[in-house]
Order: sequence, then structure tokens, then C-alpha cells
Amino acid sequence: MTTRQDIIDHARKFIGVRWRHQGRSERGLDCIGLVVRVAHDLGLSGYDNFGYKRIAEARRLEEELDAQLIRVPRDLAKPGDVLLMQYGGNPQHVAIRTDHGIIHAMIGEQKVVEHRVNHVWLSRIIRAYQFKGIE
Repeated sequence: MTTRQDIIDHARKFIGVRWRHQGRSERGLDCIGLVVRVAHDLGLSGYDNFGYKRIAEARRLEEELDAQLIRVPRDLAKPGDVLLMQYGGNPQHVAIRTDHGIIHAMIGEQKVVEHRVNHVWLSRIIRAYQFKGIE
């Protein structure tokens, strides 16, 4: 069985990979691409979606996460869970929670990064999800 630490360890392998819209490989990843790649590589899901815009449409990302993962209370999110974040009006960014903070493909940094969650990042988190088959 895949553990939460397996998810974190695998996501960390992508730190430094450049940001690329709809990227799914070591040549480039976007935020959902990182989550999809980790899930595929660890056998947690075969789901993927292409054709989305750079800025998420309405609640599309949230609806897809609701369909593919298990929603958990935001305040009870654990390392290895997926965090959905809102910028402006729409949920449009995801990250993987770690014991140190979050790992995500960040357009502003142009790469996958891990950093602590300060009050600004915390204010953006609106939902938390757990991969199916994880304890």
C-alpha cells in the first residue's frame, strides 16, 4: 500500500522541474500535472485531463477533484493530501501538503518548489483531498 510519505517522497523528485502548462513529465509540469504524475507513478489513479485553460474555469477544477479524490476537512489535511487553492474568485491551484509545507508547480517561480505555508498561502486553501487507498 502506498503511504503518505511515498507521495511526498515522489513529489519531491520533481522539485526544480520547470513549470509548463499541461505538462506531465520531467520536461515540465503545471500544478495539476504534478498531482496527476504522482498519482499515476504510484498507481493511485489513471485519471488525467487536458484541454483546460491556464486560468481554471469557474469550479471545474474543484468538481474534478471531488470526483477523483476524497474530500477531507481542510483543517484536518495531513501530509500527502492535495490542497485546492483559490486566487481571486475561482479555485485554480493545487499543491501537495508535506511535513514542511507544500510542494507545487508555481508559475511565478517557473518550477516545482517546496516551501512553508505562511498566512498568505494558508488563506488561499479552500479544500483538502486525500488520494483513494491511502490511510
